[in-house]
Amino acid sequence: MEKVKLSLIKKAIEDKKGENIEIYDVSENSPFFNDIVIATIINKKNGEAIADEIQRVLARIGEPVKNIEGKRDSEWILIDCGDILVHLFTVSERIRINLEQLLRNSIRGAN
Repeated sequence: MEKVKLSLIKKAIEDKKGENIEIYDVSENSPFFNDIVIATIINKKNGEAIADEIQRVLARIGEPVKNIEGKRDSEWILIDCGDILVHLFTVSERIRINLEQLLRNSIRGAN
C-alpha cells in the first residue's frame, strides 16, 4: 500500500503543477516515516491546491492525511501522510531551508 500511496502523492503533485519532486527513502533512518517527498510549488495558492489534492486522492483509498501544517498563506507546507512526509516549498523557501542537503547528510551518515 505504501508504494501506491507514494505514487498517488507524486501524481497529485505533478497534476497540480508541482515541480522538482524528490523522494527520499528514510526507512532505515527514521522511526516515524519511510519516505520523505520534497517538491517546489509555484506560489502559496498552488501549494494549497496540491495539499488539497493529496488529501482527496488519499481519502479515496482510505488513507486520510493525518495533519497539514502551514497550509494557509505559507511558503512551506508540511503534510503528514502517515508513513510518508511531504514538504512543499516555494523556490526561495526551498533554497533557504535546503532540506535535501540535510537528508543526504543524514542518510549518508547512517550507513
